Amino acid sequence: MIIAIDESGSFAENSAEYCFFVSVRLRQRRTLYKIKKYQFLLWEKGLPKALKDHKGEIKSSNLSDNSLLEFVKAVCLSEPRIGITPLTIIPQKNPVDVIEKHKEFQRKGIEDGLLYYIQHDKKEAANFYRDYQNWFKKLSYPLYLKVFMLGECIVHSLINAIGHSISGGYDEELPRLRFMIDRDFIRNETQGLFWRDLLRNQLWNISKENPIPYLDKWDKKSHPFLEKYTVNGRQDLGKLFNENCNFYLSHTNFEIRIADAVGTIIRRHFDCHSCLEAFNHLKYCFSKDGQILGIELKDFDLNNVPQHPEDNPFAQ
Repeated sequence: MIIAIDESGSFAENSAEYCFFVSVRLRQRRTLYKIKKYQFLLWEKGLPKALKDHKGEIKSSNLSDNSLLEFVKAVCLSEPRIGITPLTIIPQKNPVDVIEKHKEFQRKGIEDGLLYYIQHDKKEAANFYRDYQNWFKKLSYPLYLKVFMLGECIVHSLINAIGHSISGGYDEELPRLRFMIDRDFIRNETQGLFWRDLLRNQLWNISKENPIPYLDKWDKKSHPFLEKYTVNGRQDLGKLFNENCNFYLSHTNFEIRIADAVGTIIRRHFDCHSCLEAFNHLKYCFSKDGQILGIELKDFDLNNVPQHPEDNPFAQ
């Protein structure tokens, strides 16, 4: 299956508006994928040509509520129905001082990783972590929120995709699972490598409290997904995120344009109090409990965090 991700909102410091990351899950079996692509392009073809930008793309933010309602009916709810994992954060509820504590805690983890590689005379890895730490320290408030929320969206989307594919009886698609992310704030290959390491850290932490769902009968010999992502007898999703999680341009990839339209509807509903009918239809596609997951970073005493070096994924 394919999971396409886009964000909506400014993520600006002290903003009281909802900011969103949403993922849309598309079935990848050849006929089902073709059907969804046909449904979307047919809907898109019926939109006014005057709305197209210089790339020939129609941004969903320029569409009327009625056009977005037709999108939900023609694309989202039409079989094969898409799955949606929506997450939201309100910057005003995440003060700068709290964000800086979380950044510093992660920076120390990266620094511990740097020291680990220096001590073990791994010069190439040490140089990487030195540049990685410098990049991370320079992240602005909005950019840090976006990086953090993207990781949360990917991890929760993965959990929902595995759970839904099991209940829906199409888990044979899991070995071909891939993520398509709108190319926005990760600008080059080096930044992508830094971000992937942060993602690995988030997966490590989230899966402790919210384990990735597997059937009891699955083991590394009986299911292709575990077989593909098992290394030396241990689950290792690094290959999934290194090879099948990439950034794409929206005007050449309809999957991301679907995610863009979904994000526009959800944001208009919460921040503009419009798109009510479209949203009420759209929420039937929400995964898990049908709710939007709200994220709020908790305050803590940075000087009294228990130190357990063996639990630092940056040094693994």
